[in-house]
Amino acid sequence: MGTYRAQSGELVEAVSQTELTQKILDSAAEVERAHRLKGEAKRPTFKKARDEILKYLDSKGWDVKTYGPSGTLKVPHATSRYMDVKLWFKTQAVYVGSRHDKLNDARSMWVDIRDLTPEQFLHDVETHHR
Repeated sequence: MGTYRAQSGELVEAVSQTELTQKILDSAAEVERAHRLKGEAKRPTFKKARDEILKYLDSKGWDVKTYGPSGTLKVPHATSRYMDVKLWFKTQAVYVGSRHDKLNDARSMWVDIRDLTPEQFLHDVETHHR
């Protein structure tokens, strides 16, 4: 598209939206290739991260419910061993409340569990949501 002079006086290259989009896609592809070459795994799915956290919470004495009388629960949940914190694991979000709360009363944790280890997640719950 050419160049133009910015207000600061420097020459700036003008690119079309298509060129800009292609540069961004190429850059993202390079980053992904670099991660693969380093041997880094892709981010786990939300379901996998949720299952790992529920397993860890169960090992720490939490009351974890994933199955009900009619099969798998739509919203698995866990209650702390002291019964003061309750977590609900929806499809792409985690909600936290007290033991007497229902899901409608709970608050979203605003955290992406795919980026946390189960230990980090539990630490966050214990320090910020009691």
